[in-house]
Amino acid sequence: MDSSVLIEFVNGNPEAGAILKKLRKFDVNAFINDIVFSEFIFHYLSLKSGKSPLTMKGKGEISEYIDEKDPLEFINQFSILQVDEEVVEKSYDLMKEYSLLPNDAIILATCIKHEVDVLVTLDGDFEEPCKSEGVRVVSKASELEIHDH
Repeated sequence: MDSSVLIEFVNGNPEAGAILKKLRKFDVNAFINDIVFSEFIFHYLSLKSGKSPLTMKGKGEISEYIDEKDPLEFINQFSILQVDEEVVEKSYDLMKEYSLLPNDAIILATCIKHEVDVLVTLDGDFEEPCKSEGVRVVSKASELEIHDH
């Protein structure tokens, strides 16, 4: 899962909410990596404080917003896939091939390495690279094909 879904959920985007609700309903094992965690927490801090996280850091205020368990409990519903040397090397290739930003390339490289065949994202930048790399992009709850066992 890309951070765009998590960030948009916190921002109140109904489609992001519908996606996460469907994943929870069917107890799907959803994955993120450390990049997604970092991007989500960065935006979470900004949203909750109304300030730039860099401003908060300078004023020593981050702990005031991180003290709550909300973001950690939310993020703990996802399994975290590791970024290793192989992922870093693949991400560099993806950046060259598709002009992806580093974080997006690392997210896609993580999917490829760990054989995650679906990337749930609200970021259109993934469409072509994912298609070329054999990873299906899902950007709507209605596109999630989940079957009861």
